[in-house]
Amino acid sequence: MGFKLMPTVLRADGYSFRIYNNDHPPPHVHVYKDERGCKVSLGSLTEAPELMDRGDMRRTEAGRAVWITYKCQELLLAHWRRIREQNADRG
Repeated sequence: MGFKLMPTVLRADGYSFRIYNNDHPPPHVHVYKDERGCKVSLGSLTEAPELMDRGDMRRTEAGRAVWITYKCQELLLAHWRRIREQNADRG
């Protein structure tokens, strides 16, 4: 079957933050709220997260998604690394 798993790694303020198991760099999350989504880069410990693709999410919602990503950046980067390491071990 040709499907990808995308675990939810964080839920906050009605937003769901997900990372595809086999997703590509740079580190990022797919953020959903009320069935609308956007993509936010996670940045690094020296770089702030930023909006990569607003998708069909409203501007204010996408801005809030970036803000939550910023506030939870360290946690989300840890999830990104863990998921990538697990996939490397399987491959």
